[in-house]
Amino acid sequence: MNIRLARTLLNKTDYITYNPDGIEDPALIGYENITIGNFTRILFQYERRVTVNPKVTWIINPEFGFMFADKRNPSSNYSKAAGFEYHFGGSLPNFKRYFFSFYGLNRNQINAYQFIHLGTSLQISPVAKFFITPHIDYISVGREYFDDYIENALLPKHKWVEEELSAASYLYSIGSTFSYNSIIGPINIDVTSVGGTGNNKLKFYIGLGLFMPI
Repeated sequence: MNIRLARTLLNKTDYITYNPDGIEDPALIGYENITIGNFTRILFQYERRVTVNPKVTWIINPEFGFMFADKRNPSSNYSKAAGFEYHFGGSLPNFKRYFFSFYGLNRNQINAYQFIHLGTSLQISPVAKFFITPHIDYISVGREYFDDYIENALLPKHKWVEEELSAASYLYSIGSTFSYNSIIGPINIDVTSVGGTGNNKLKFYIGLGLFMPI
């Protein structure tokens, strides 16, 4: 279990505005010192492994993260708090603070201020060093104040579509990872179907060799 509580004080930052074409021309980039507004952030993570039999383990991993702004004030620029989000995506474990993996998405594809993530999987080892891990993940995210998000947090009315929506929205993935512990490190092949994006896709991921966090 992991519980993390964070608090900001006198929170100001440089907000960078790029030109519409995304070209990093210094003449077209604007810098604005803005007050984000103070907030409190809480993160809860839990993982439980249940041995079904010697070759099957059931894994449950619920987690949530919330951001509580001190004031509901438009001048606080809450929508510009880009450096204080929770980030999701990618199949490999992400050891950076407030960065999380989510099967079927590109790394850091989801950025949100509020989230509830429910995940479960079965780790099956039919033979030595070989694992099959079917997994299901569901996530509810929001880029709005906590009071607005929590009203529809568990059953959002909207699908998540590439950051276009600030209200509570949902996304889910269903797939399986096939792994082999070789002498050069783990070899992983993951096949995942992602739903709730408005354009369901089947994603493939292949990982070879050693994985070393930096």
